[in-house]
Amino acid sequence: MTLTISRKLLLGYLFMALLTVVAGVYALFSLQRLADGAYNITSHHYILMESSKKMMDILLAQEAAEKKYLILKDPALQEIFLQRSEEFQAELSRVRALKLDRKGKLVVKNLDKLHRKSQDLFVQEVRLIQEGLLPDAQKISDTDGKSVIDEMAMTLRDIQKNTNQAISGEMTLMAGQGKTAVNITLALCVLS
Repeated sequence: MTLTISRKLLLGYLFMALLTVVAGVYALFSLQRLADGAYNITSHHYILMESSKKMMDILLAQEAAEKKYLILKDPALQEIFLQRSEEFQAELSRVRALKLDRKGKLVVKNLDKLHRKSQDLFVQEVRLIQEGLLPDAQKISDTDGKSVIDEMAMTLRDIQKNTNQAISGEMTLMAGQGKTAVNITLALCVLS
């Protein structure tokens, strides 16, 4: 088979068309990877960050209600504590619904265990106050209650810190992927 001018032109155009298709496919593939990274940030990291902030706020509100209850012995404060407890569990369920790795699932399980322990301690404090044993209730609040709250707060801060790092890592990766995609797509377009 001899290469005539028409065949050479045809092969040249086919080669350019092939390069154009390759550039388009690569651009689409790169856009899909960037979209996946953005989806991961918005559907996982953002929800995890917001839920951990809400849980921290709820935890602080619960602690305030517990301390006020010890002083005022007002049943309305007991109701506030229980309501905040339900809100905390709702946020924990929202986090549990995310696609978490093994470590993340263990952290959520530990948070749930600590929160239930906090509830049990509060119930114990209420019972002691009703029995007229305020010093014993105060002691539980100042020792076991404080250590549980502190551990939960530390865990929530760690979640926020790790999520921030994960978001930064994803953004850096996406920026690198975007630059690489632009450079390769431009190179393929210039060649075609």
